[in-house]
This record gives sequence, structure tokens and C-alpha cells, in this order.
Amino acid sequence: VDEVYHPSEREPYSASRIERYVECGFKFYADEVLGIEDPDDVEVVPTPLETGSYVHDVLERFFADLQDETEDGVDLTNFDRDNLATHLCEIAVEELRDTDFEYDGLFYERWKAELFAGLGDGESAPYEAGSKPHDAPEQGLFATFLDNELSRDGADRPHLFEAPFGEGLPDSDAGPFTVERPDGSTVSIRGYIDRVDVNQ
Repeated sequence: VDEVYHPSEREPYSASRIERYVECGFKFYADEVLGIEDPDDVEVVPTPLETGSYVHDVLERFFADLQDETEDGVDLTNFDRDNLATHLCEIAVEELRDTDFEYDGLFYERWKAELFAGLGDGESAPYEAGSKPHDAPEQGLFATFLDNELSRDGADRPHLFEAPFGEGLPDSDAGPFTVERPDGSTVSIRGYIDRVDVNQ
């Protein structure tokens, strides 16, 4: 070992190097001794962060389009479910085009099916069911979200979206949220609230 991995190069060991060795001795050998770097991960579907940002943008725009100027919030029970599904699908397709995702292939089609299934018929679906349409979920994330929102019967209605709070943010008329620490000092927090519902 000393011939290929001299003690001056390997000692003292850090905790992270020991963890890497315990995780996989061969990987440690390839990285540390042979100097072979891990290849970059090849993503075949959007990452969780990309997916979350995309879904967030779709739902924010969906509600903003339906909201009127009243203080009552958006009552989805005032709309036909099929019309809501069509509207949500149109927004989701437009937002998907705007993301400029550079994914392709079966895994990406499955990713889209897991989001869009149940929002439209087979011809208008923005994904390919493929040769085994029975493998696609009956209802994807967007249709499930829509049905869950409709099941609330308009009791709590989405009213504000991306509502700012705290000093220094545009359109913020709310003060900062303050957290008291154990030593009695405080920490002020500012930011945006994704969604605020009102109760009728």
C-alpha cells in the first residue's frame, strides 16, 4: 500500500475520508489512490428541485388566473371540474415549454405522465402513453391536487399568492416575523408565503 499510496498523502485521516472509505472501499481506492473522479450524474428526468419549481409556478399561475379582486379568495366549487382541468393542463403545458428542460426518452415521458395523467383525454395529454398505456398512472399529481382542492368544498379559499412579509420587500405591508432565541435575543425573518387561505 505504501508504494501506491504513501503515508504522507493519506495521513492524517479526516472524518470525511474515513466515512468515504467505510461507505465503499473500492470507491475510496479509485478516488484517493488512483485519482479517478466520479463522472457527472446523468439526469433522465428533472431533479426534485426543478420539479418543485415547475409545479410551484404552475399552481401559482393557475390560482392567479382564477382570482378576482374580492377578499373572498378563489372558490373552485364555482367552476366545472372539467373546465378547471383543461385550464390547469393548458397552464402546465405552457410552463413546461417555458422551462426549457432538455430531457427526452421514456423516463421523461413517465415523469410527465405522473404529473399530467387525468387532466385530459389521450389525444390532448402532453405525454405519450406508449405501448403500455396501462402502466401510466390513472391520476397524476395535478389531477390529484385539483380533486383535493375541490373536496374542501370552498371552506378555506386560496386568497394570496407569494405574499411578502418583512421590511425591504416590494409590496410588503407586514412586519417581519420575529423568533425569540433561548438567550432572549431575537431573529427577524422576511420572505414570501406561497399561499394564504381565507376561511369563509
